[in-house]
Order: sequence, then structure tokens, then C-alpha cells
Amino acid sequence: MTDKKKKKKEKIVKIETVLMAVAFLVVAYILVIGLIIYLFPRNENRLILATASIIPYPVAISDAGTITVGKLYDELKSSKKFYESQDFSQVGLRVDFSTEDGQKRLSIKEKNILNQLIDD
Repeated sequence: MTDKKKKKKEKIVKIETVLMAVAFLVVAYILVIGLIIYLFPRNENRLILATASIIPYPVAISDAGTITVGKLYDELKSSKKFYESQDFSQVGLRVDFSTEDGQKRLSIKEKNILNQLIDD
């Protein structure tokens, strides 16, 4: 084998190694983000939310199709924003999602939203 053929073969092996490493890192990233999404629900990290909006991690499967984590997060974010922007002081209801009671309310709202998405 000549030096030229040897170098070309080594270059091909290096490219294959780099491609395999990149593929491994992408798969590892997808798996780690998936674990974080399923183990720590309602994580508001921007990277996780962005990944969930791109990769369709399933949260429920219904007759109409799959409901993704990204869709659930979007609906929950909209609902949370609505309650935070409203002035419920007139009726004696203050919504503060940073408290323990607020987190319970948010969890209940998330279940209601998921049930509504399944029904729809």
C-alpha cells in the first residue's frame, strides 16, 4: 500500500470517528433531556423548553394522536401567564405560583390541561 492510499484511509477513519462521536453526543443529549423532562416536570430551563419544542417527547397518546411535552408546556405557560396577568384581588384570589400552594395549583392546572388535550 502506498503512502497516499494509507493517508486517505486514515483520513476516512478519522472522519468516521468524528461522525460517530457527534452522533453519540446527539443521542446522549436527547436521552439526557428526555430524562430531565420526565423526572423533573415543569422544568422552566430555556434549553429544555427549546429542545422539547423541537423534539416531540410524548406525554400522552390518544386516539387522535400523540400529545407532546412541548404542546403541554406551551398550554401551561399560556395559562400561567393568564393567571399572573389578571387582577383577582377583587374576588380575594391571589395567584402566586412560586409558593407551595401555587405549585399545587399549577400541578392541578397541568393535569386539567393534559386531560383537555386528550379530550380534544
